[in-house]
Amino acid sequence: MVPVLYKLTNVCEAPVHCTILWFNKEFVISMDHPEGKMIQKSAIITGGNSGIGLATSIALLNKGYTVIVIDKNISTISTLRNNNPNLFSFECDICNDDDVEKTFQKIRTIADTIDLLINSAGIGAVGDFDKQDINVFKNVMNINFLGTVRIIKACLPLMVEGKKGHIINISSISGKVSIPRYSSYCCSKCALEGFSESLRIEVKNQNINVTVINPSNVNTSFHKHVLSSDASNDDNLKSVGMPVDTVVKKIIQIIEKPKRNAYLPLSIELGAICEVISLSLMDRFYFHCARKIKRSLDTTMVAIVTGASSGIGKAVASDLCAKGLTVIMIAKNNDTLFSAAKEMADLGGNPVPVPVELWDPETVRQTINKIMMDFGRIDLLINCACYPVRGKIECVPIKEYVADIETNFYGSVHIVKEVLPFMEQEGRGHIVSVLSTNAIRGRPYLSSSGATDFALRSFSRCLDREMSKKYNSIKFSEIFHASVDIPFHGERITLVEKINAVMGGKSSQRKFLSPEKVAKCVLGLLETGKTRKFVPLSSYLLLVGNTLVPSVVDLYFSQLINNHELLGSSRNSRPQSQPGNKACNLNNGRMRDQ
Repeated sequence: MVPVLYKLTNVCEAPVHCTILWFNKEFVISMDHPEGKMIQKSAIITGGNSGIGLATSIALLNKGYTVIVIDKNISTISTLRNNNPNLFSFECDICNDDDVEKTFQKIRTIADTIDLLINSAGIGAVGDFDKQDINVFKNVMNINFLGTVRIIKACLPLMVEGKKGHIINISSISGKVSIPRYSSYCCSKCALEGFSESLRIEVKNQNINVTVINPSNVNTSFHKHVLSSDASNDDNLKSVGMPVDTVVKKIIQIIEKPKRNAYLPLSIELGAICEVISLSLMDRFYFHCARKIKRSLDTTMVAIVTGASSGIGKAVASDLCAKGLTVIMIAKNNDTLFSAAKEMADLGGNPVPVPVELWDPETVRQTINKIMMDFGRIDLLINCACYPVRGKIECVPIKEYVADIETNFYGSVHIVKEVLPFMEQEGRGHIVSVLSTNAIRGRPYLSSSGATDFALRSFSRCLDREMSKKYNSIKFSEIFHASVDIPFHGERITLVEKINAVMGGKSSQRKFLSPEKVAKCVLGLLETGKTRKFVPLSSYLLLVGNTLVPSVVDLYFSQLINNHELLGSSRNSRPQSQPGNKACNLNNGRMRDQ
């Protein structure tokens, strides 16, 4: 007799599927097919030519899957294809939109639906940020984060059509703990964490699971391809790491029994929890960099504030002017920037408006050099500029994610890259990142904002730990604020009220923080030299809850979606509709604060 195990799935919904385990190989019989057609399960694996991806491909082939490998180099996997008709490989650069689109056109000729997507493609980089080429930073982010987003966006329609699916993102402990000298890699993995949290809630009602696996060091050839000139001096790269089979075994377990997160080994979860809940303990006892740099704000100081034409940036610039500091106000919008500067000058302040496109590194370099020539010093940098995209993941074009990363993330990276050497010359300085609660918890319909804010949070932590080893008086801090009272929120509430009226939902009554309140907290952070601050303090509870009981927070956001009450959090102001179907137009829009 042939051992066969039947498992009935989707009992309450049509179509009904019956999963058959035949000699340890899984097949699906579709009961809505006139002949009960047997359908072999399909899996897409990125980075499947080596390391974790290759080992997982072989394991899934042995379990009867049709395996589709996507990689820039398919030389290794192609040799296996000759002996296995269920293996397909496509040479594809996941950083290239056209490559991804053409590859998935070919995939549709192989499989009508995709049951499993494993994103294991990635690249590493190590080195001090002030010595690392900015192009290395961008290359890592483009492969590890934006490349994964491209694949997920291309694969989602196939899973939605099949009314089921499982997305597994191979992240790293670096996505949970910010490690000095790994800033680019940590930022890319942290961005993936934030994006995955948003994705998980958006696709939950479509029977699609999302899992993030956070392994520590794994014994693969990954470290041989790390982008760095001094990688040979890094102790982490010299360690052997856990066997690849350990990771593959965990992946198989998660495929059979989906879960939200997985840590390898399990002990590193404690470090991830400490990093979030008790950052000071991690700084003091693990990274040995805990410090507070108290300073009084005096009239000789020069401060740079980005996003200074409106919202929080304008309020911070106004308060610093009131303290007598020279404030360089940076923003893109000339009219509102000069108008805001005139208001502060009329009150006796010393604002200097400077229109700058932060996404352009050369423009930023020239601007900072001119500021140093004119004023001779830069003591403070407060990054408030933010330009996230709002909308469903499947509806937001990839170019909007790229634009968001270019401005929101790279904008801060560019200006820190140029300001930091001058602070190092003086041996002092303080850089503050003003982030929303999207940096604490990825929200549905704000996947781009969550990813960039998560990346900026990691960026700030990595650099603070790096600076503690070399320049003890240079400090990086973050402030996390809830939704702020700006014009855009009023417009968004009006839209949601209309939606709720049509859908029969309840009226939304949300309270927002004032930009002035957040600005006062920023000044308090500058004076006390603390590492981070939450506004209001209840935002810290969201951080704790998302760390200890993330499934409860998932349930909360899912309920908001079901009740049509989700507004999202932003510190931006101008919505912009996008083309597409009604579902996309309902949720999408660019929001700006300049």
